[in-house]
Amino acid sequence: DNIDNFLKELKNSNLISFKLYSKNEEIEYCSISNGKNYFILGEHIDKLKDIFENNSIKKVGYDIKSDYNLLLSRGIKLKGIEFDVLLASYVKDPNRKHTLDAQALDFLNHILAKPDNIEKFASDEANTILKLNDYWKNNLEGDERKLVYDIEIPLTEVLAKMEFYGVAINSEYLKELSSYMTDKLAE
Repeated sequence: DNIDNFLKELKNSNLISFKLYSKNEEIEYCSISNGKNYFILGEHIDKLKDIFENNSIKKVGYDIKSDYNLLLSRGIKLKGIEFDVLLASYVKDPNRKHTLDAQALDFLNHILAKPDNIEKFASDEANTILKLNDYWKNNLEGDERKLVYDIEIPLTEVLAKMEFYGVAINSEYLKELSSYMTDKLAE
């Protein structure tokens, strides 16, 4: 089977980029690049579980927090998050346009494939993410690099889990705090 062959190739990769495409919170397809591009239909995403959960295969993405939650909804716990080109773009210049196509054009002088051929488009996006990973690693300065690696990337997983699982609230404590603050404000 074609998917088994490419899974063997991916298991030998040190770094992959990927992008998930969904509709109504269901994964429709996935593109992956390790220098070679792959396109996988959503119905086969569970076959990628060993790849996504392998911490030694580093993952690069665009808006990886969203992909993290999509994978969690399929029972896949993403490990080995290395980089997010959306976060890097935002850290470098919060006022610029951060879309993947804008970054591709601005930093790689590349126009993404048109979405009329979804396989070609998705593969181009995964490959572009991989190239933007190299670009950002060479173009983030010391403090920017520290912010991305030490704060933003670790926070991605925390925020994704908070969005997915929710946050427990101690309602009794909040009522007490509200009452206390109301009294203080009345003074």
